[in-house]
Amino acid sequence: MQDGEKNNHIKKYSLFITFVLFTFLVFGQTKVESTDSSFKLLDSLIGGFIGGILGVIGTILSSYYGPRKLEMWRMKQKEKKHDQPRKKLLKQMLNDNRFPNGRRLSTLSRVSGTSLDECRSLLIELDARGITLKDDLGNEIEGWVLIENRPLNEE
Repeated sequence: MQDGEKNNHIKKYSLFITFVLFTFLVFGQTKVESTDSSFKLLDSLIGGFIGGILGVIGTILSSYYGPRKLEMWRMKQKEKKHDQPRKKLLKQMLNDNRFPNGRRLSTLSRVSGTSLDECRSLLIELDARGITLKDDLGNEIEGWVLIENRPLNEE
C-alpha cells in the first residue's frame, strides 16, 4: 500500500471514529439527572476514552503529516530556487550551435555548479542522452546531447 493510500485510509477511519463518538455523545445522553455515582463514572470513562483517541489522532497528525508536508515544501522550494536555473543553463549550453556533437559532462557540471551525478539527473530531466566524445588526445570521454538535436537512432 502506498503512502497516499495509507493517508486516505487513516483520514477515513479518523473521521468515522470521530463521527461515531460525536453521535454517541449527542444522542446517547439522557435528560434525566441522576445522583447515582455509576453514571458519573461512565461519563468520566467515556470522556477519558474520547480524550485519549483525540490525543492519539493529534499525535499522529503532528508527528507524521507535519514533517512530511514540510519536507515536500522544502523539496519544491529547492527545485524552484536551484534546479530550474540550472536546467535552463544546461539547455542553453546543449543548444549552442558551436557544439553540434554535444558537450562534455565535466564542462556541463562545472558551469552549472553541480556534481557529476546531480548534473546527470538534471540532464535526464531535460531529455538529454549520454554520448561518447573524443578529447584532444583521442581518449573517449562522457558527453551529453539533447535527444531532439541527436535522436537515439543516431550514434
